[in-house]
Amino acid sequence: MAKEDLIVIDPDIRGGKPCIRGTRITVYDILEYMAGGMTETEILADFPSLQSEHLRAVLTFAADREFLMMDGRTMALEFEVCLRKEPTGDLSGDDLQLGRLYELVEKDAGHGMIRIIDESGEDYLYPQAWFDSVMLSEAARQQLAKALPH
Repeated sequence: MAKEDLIVIDPDIRGGKPCIRGTRITVYDILEYMAGGMTETEILADFPSLQSEHLRAVLTFAADREFLMMDGRTMALEFEVCLRKEPTGDLSGDDLQLGRLYELVEKDAGHGMIRIIDESGEDYLYPQAWFDSVMLSEAARQQLAKALPH
């Protein structure tokens, strides 16, 4: 089974952290267990819902993220689509286009805000309510990461 079928990113599960499908077990959790010295056998014994292919998918996911490290900066593997922009306080939304994908820099920047790279090319805070997470295939993510300006 492909990694994309085993690892999911759902904003409603564990704050949008990559998880093993059908569980609340994050990629990070498994990597921490492995880094702490747990063997595959021990992890599978502790989590009977997991199989060896899940652990391989976790390692592949981590390797793909490492691959996308460019110029000392991790390329975001998560994107948000702008669904609305309603001027609020100091925020005009002028540097956003409805329906456009934006690279996510920080998912939970506090107070219901996210940090994205907007049309100006800089990262700024915007209300999470203006955006929705977008699931992309790994191939699409890699192509976008290569195409994004650095």
